[in-house]
Amino acid sequence: MLYMAQHHPKLHVEISRGNTVVLVDALREQRLDAAIVDLRSMRPAADLLVTQSFELAAGFQARQAHPLAQLGRAVSLAEIMTYPLPRPARVTRWRGC
Repeated sequence: MLYMAQHHPKLHVEISRGNTVVLVDALREQRLDAAIVDLRSMRPAADLLVTQSFELAAGFQARQAHPLAQLGRAVSLAEIMTYPLPRPARVTRWRGC
């Protein structure tokens, strides 16, 4: 970012954070120029150019006393989904260069 600020001082960068649906809708409405999303949560779309740039490892964390942590083994997604999972209440936006 420092390089871009030094070599392109008039460039405006805005970072938006949200779930895949919100970000893809913003792309379609031209409120975003690009988005980084989890491809697993996106349906193929003829109106978007989608390129897989890299793969991210995922994990699940729980407090030490959580019932799943007490199993002492790797757990399945089906086991995880039997518990309520927190999720963001709304999209948060940052502005900056």
